[in-house]
Amino acid sequence: METDALISQESPEARRRSLIRAGIAMILLLSVALGLRVTTIAARGDLWVDETITAMLIGLGPADLLGRLAVSGNAAATGVHVHPPAYYPLLRGWARVFGDGEVGLRSFSALFGVLSVALLWLLLRRFFGPTLAWLSAAAAAVSAVQVYYSSEARYYALFLFLTLISLYFFLDILRNGRGHIAYIIAATLCMYTFYYGVYVILSENVLFLAMGGWRDRRRLSLWVLTQVVLVLAFLPWTPVLQRHIGAYPAVNFSSWSKYFTIMKTPLLDLMAFGGSVQAELVAAVAFALLVILGLLSRSPRNLRTAAFWLAWIVIPVLAHRFTGTIVIRTRAYIFLAPAVAVLAALPVASWLEARRWGRALAAGTLFAVFLAANLMASVQTWQRTRAERSSHSSLVQLDDLLRKEAGPGSALVLNRGKLVPLVDYYLDRELPTIGFWAYPGEDRRARVMDSLERLSEVYDEFWLVTIRGKGQAPWNDLVAVRAPETPRVDYQHLSIQRVSSSVFRQSDAGRDSAGWTTGDGVASRVVVLDSEAVFGERIEVLDPARLELDVLTSFPNRRPFHGVLELHIDGRCVASGTVGSDFASLYRLEEILEPGSHELSVLIRDP
Repeated sequence: METDALISQESPEARRRSLIRAGIAMILLLSVALGLRVTTIAARGDLWVDETITAMLIGLGPADLLGRLAVSGNAAATGVHVHPPAYYPLLRGWARVFGDGEVGLRSFSALFGVLSVALLWLLLRRFFGPTLAWLSAAAAAVSAVQVYYSSEARYYALFLFLTLISLYFFLDILRNGRGHIAYIIAATLCMYTFYYGVYVILSENVLFLAMGGWRDRRRLSLWVLTQVVLVLAFLPWTPVLQRHIGAYPAVNFSSWSKYFTIMKTPLLDLMAFGGSVQAELVAAVAFALLVILGLLSRSPRNLRTAAFWLAWIVIPVLAHRFTGTIVIRTRAYIFLAPAVAVLAALPVASWLEARRWGRALAAGTLFAVFLAANLMASVQTWQRTRAERSSHSSLVQLDDLLRKEAGPGSALVLNRGKLVPLVDYYLDRELPTIGFWAYPGEDRRARVMDSLERLSEVYDEFWLVTIRGKGQAPWNDLVAVRAPETPRVDYQHLSIQRVSSSVFRQSDAGRDSAGWTTGDGVASRVVVLDSEAVFGERIEVLDPARLELDVLTSFPNRRPFHGVLELHIDGRCVASGTVGSDFASLYRLEEILEPGSHELSVLIRDP
């Protein structure tokens, strides 16, 4: 590279001074990046739902972790966690040293967020020039979207870091024909961290062809072999991926206009995530003008650089139109953030290097506006999260309340089964916990209310827990009519109401001493599994009857597990289903009983 040649011509003393200045500048830059991320962690309060899922998963051993992630199902119905496994063992090791509290878990992401800034500088310094490297690294250091997701106990910061490693060695292959083994390792880890790694590899393949990698037969052969190895490396996880593909309801992008209407949100968020609409629009306008200025450059080298990083954004965005199946989230596109930083910095760097001071000043002003909008967005995030903490109590205080007032006949009822890891993370009080999924629909509402009516025969009172800002819980209307004076108390992330279980009794139909309700051709009861995940009882019916069992698996909530729930009648398995009590703890089993005496047993076995 030309830059390396210039450095090699410097005297040893000049080179030493240059390295010292670069080292001081890098320390300052990384200090800014770390400071922003640590401040964001300090401003945030309780872990939110997905972060407590992370906390739950790192508590599992390797076999249980793989088994839990491999559970199939519809995420909209069961909350199945559909992601690959690489992130969790790494965080588990980190948590053993730094703890599994909010700061301990989130600081792991902060580490990789800061390392990503340094890695972006290294990549650009080697392949695109030092001026662009410094300016782009500065943009990445203050990027609001990178700052935010570097303060969250999720895999996005690690995914960004692995994406940059993969891209670094991809460019090494393209330019110098080496680095294949390192690229395979990085790209494999990328896919095993987050499924959007597929878009990273897709973009690299398109760019390999677009940049003429196919012209050199040897280089093309090695590249094809590298991709084959990647496929083989991911092959062991393919059966799980096939189950995960159908885990979320498909989104029909019926037209390009509908697609880009949906994509508008994540693309704007990449400009100044978490800020006000004004901050996002200012950043977006400044970015658009900077991109236009970059494309107006007459330098072929700068045009190639702009084309490369624009393609890095455009390829996955277009590809998702045909391959995406789920609602698009900003966090999934974190790997596009470096391209935004580079494109914003490119016109400033090119005109500084060309010594076109007037144009450099104009571009630099826009660049400063872009950076200021991102800093403002982070400040607004801090203000918003601090206001949330000051106006709503921590879930730790809810734990204190439950310790004082919840009795042996109490149960937590969650409008989303996905809330179970959240309450389990913060609540030490051992309460039966019943989780329902909160998607709307009359059928679901009827099932929930029917189950609560049956549970009202088992428990004296319910603590009804709802995610704040996520719509109506199925029981809201009934509680408003039958217990209108019941107060709603808001905590961070959720609201809670305490009601008598009698609110949910719709009829006077009683149960016998064993807990059975019979009549109208139905025999029903609530089954509470014992500590060994087993229930057994004999029942006698005079006429054919439909057996309906609501199986409550609340006891393992402090020891999350997955398994297969089975109903046995007279020693024969007649019904079964996959369960994961970390996301839902109430399941329905049904079967037809013939007249006579039958031995019933319900159990959970390993899958």
